[in-house]
Parts: sequence; C-alpha cells; structure tokens
Amino acid sequence: MVLFHSVFKFEAISNIDPYDHGIMLKLEKINMEVMMMAILALVTLVIWMMVYTELSKSSKEEEKENSRRKLIVLTSAGTLFTIPVVISFIQHIQI
Repeated sequence: MVLFHSVFKFEAISNIDPYDHGIMLKLEKINMEVMMMAILALVTLVIWMMVYTELSKSSKEEEKENSRRKLIVLTSAGTLFTIPVVISFIQHIQI
C-alpha cells in the first residue's frame, strides 16, 4: 500500500514541468518517507515475529523469568514501532 501510494502521488504531479527542481525535491521527500515507513514496517514485523516465537516456546521455570523480561521488552518495542506505522497509514488514506 505504501509503494502504491508513492506511485499515485508521482502520477498526480507528473503533468508539471520535470525541470522544476521544487517538484523533484517533493518527489525525493515522498520517496524517502515511503522508504523510511517501509523499513519501519519491516522492523515492526520482525519484532512481532520474535514475540510470537518467544510465546510459542515452552520453557523451564528459571528460563521463564528471562523470557518474561524479553517479552516485555519486545512487546513494548513492537507497540512503539507500530504506532508511527499506523499513524502514517491513516494519514495516507485517500477517501
């Protein structure tokens, strides 16, 4: 969806003079924003996959304390990384 949004914006402003450097800077900003959100979304996906694998492990009593700490850190990181991704997606919804 993020990549589609970038292409859509490019098509929307492609009828403007291509030698206008202001337009090119806008395109670079859009592409950089899309790339950062894509990277952040991938990192978030990896974090939540780590949470899932940690939850699916069956561990002994002494390993459970370390696992609990790890789950708290991973869940907190996953939540903090998910919030900007969701906000970005909501801002780019076109009605």
